Amino acid sequence: MTVLPAVYRMAGAPETWEQWLMAGCLWAGPPAVVSHRAAATLWRLTELEDPRVEIITPRRLVHPLVAVHRNALSKREVTQIGPIPVTDPSRTLLDLAATADPAMVERALDESLRRKLTTLPKLGRRMRSLAGPGRRGSRLLCRLLTERDPRAAPPESELEARVARLLAASTLPPPVAQYEVRDGGRVLARLDFAWPEAMVALEADGFRHHGGAAAWRRDLGRGNLLVSLGWQVLHVTWQDVTGQPDAIVEALRRTLFGAGISLREAGSPKRVG
Repeated sequence: MTVLPAVYRMAGAPETWEQWLMAGCLWAGPPAVVSHRAAATLWRLTELEDPRVEIITPRRLVHPLVAVHRNALSKREVTQIGPIPVTDPSRTLLDLAATADPAMVERALDESLRRKLTTLPKLGRRMRSLAGPGRRGSRLLCRLLTERDPRAAPPESELEARVARLLAASTLPPPVAQYEVRDGGRVLARLDFAWPEAMVALEADGFRHHGGAAAWRRDLGRGNLLVSLGWQVLHVTWQDVTGQPDAIVEALRRTLFGAGISLREAGSPKRVG
């Protein structure tokens, strides 16, 4: 008979979700760690309205308030956030892909790349070592990794991630992410998305994009410099992406066509004329 430890909370201490996570790990005993959607929420890769306690442990346990996944982890797959043992970001993404919807997994992947919690090569190696063809979520994660060029810089914001997904789903030529406009060895500007052959760029302007008068003036000067060099720069906001995504694609299509770029049937770019 398995005897599990009793877990107590000091009277008067405020009750938090993190406290419940710690209690779940203490209840299951070592080497139990927070995992799956709970780990993704703890890493701030996603948000759940009513997150539950989710753990991984090699022991066969059942509790009405705890989602228990039975598995054994290697030391490299486990870390801590404060005192709470949790799966590392790469393992968290693998487990999330097996239990969450594709949109949540994609957002979590982009956020982990943006914050440099993992890398595409590292995640690919971990997936190959753990996620066989029959593992749930392996096909989804493989597709998401294939869609992201390991040489490209990760999206710097959720807005950029949404724009990247919109462009990938269109028939437009694929852009270069985080393209650097250089003058010799000096970087004049870094563009969110660029089609260098056509000298067309798309900038994702978030709510706090400018960050004050000084930054606003710098952005104006940067924009003037790009225009003087012959660049056409389109700007897109969160409201544009969520409210009128088709209009963004159409505006880019017209701009690229005007710059001499059209689309083949297969979606690859070609120069007109």
